[in-house]
Amino acid sequence: MLAIKVLTTHEYVTQVPLTGFPPPCIRPVNYWLLTPAGAEAAKAALQSDRALHPAAYGANTPQAAVDPFALRVWSLLRIRKALTADEAASLLSDAGDDIPATRSQIGALLLAWSRSAPKAVQISAKRVNGFKRYVLLIDLGSSPPAAPAKKGFKA
Repeated sequence: MLAIKVLTTHEYVTQVPLTGFPPPCIRPVNYWLLTPAGAEAAKAALQSDRALHPAAYGANTPQAAVDPFALRVWSLLRIRKALTADEAASLLSDAGDDIPATRSQIGALLLAWSRSAPKAVQISAKRVNGFKRYVLLIDLGSSPPAAPAKKGFKA
């Protein structure tokens, strides 16, 4: 109701008057109608949506097949908001895994994401134990941004 009150105050919606008399045991239901100003505001919000501006935020293609490892790294970055390749490798590696190879694979993923979505993932000026620290500024959702395919890059 607070949102409806704000929308009414800004004249984005109007209440449709009730017709007839509802039975005394049923609470009347209010109906709201979008005004022309509200329709303009909704249209402007739709046009400013990040999904319509992939150049600003990087291409985000949830319908494309996503590598499970990249999805795990992306989920960890979303949880932590700041991450180094070393931290991610120590958290995501199993016993017996090649940690340096995993660390370089994660570093390549984080670097690709920072390049494909520079407003969402940025490299911090602060390094942690000699490793670059990547910071998530804008959460793009559960699917990682599409990284450009490179020769020899295995995600």
